Amino acid sequence: MSAFRNALLGFAALGAMAAPALAQAPTSYDGVMLFYPDTGRMVMGHVDKASMDMAMKHAKPLNGPVMIVMSGGKAYIVDNMMDKMPDGSRMIDYFDKRTYGNF
Repeated sequence: MSAFRNALLGFAALGAMAAPALAQAPTSYDGVMLFYPDTGRMVMGHVDKASMDMAMKHAKPLNGPVMIVMSGGKAYIVDNMMDKMPDGSRMIDYFDKRTYGNF
């Protein structure tokens, strides 16, 4: 499975993990996801408060939706997904219908 597909599936899994948490505590989902572009490996889960506090010192907010693209062994973030694709659809709609992991 390609690293790009792994990344997309990882984000979908993160969303699936968040859904029950959001149903119980609608304020937030606290957890981390690590992504290693060189191997495509991803890990995710909850961490304790001290670990989350340390991670948040270095965190920058993302405005969604966001897509990670793997190309040439590097990871890229696409944060503007409103551009039109060759078929005329918005990028977000185009990839939403053509990728796996919709839960």
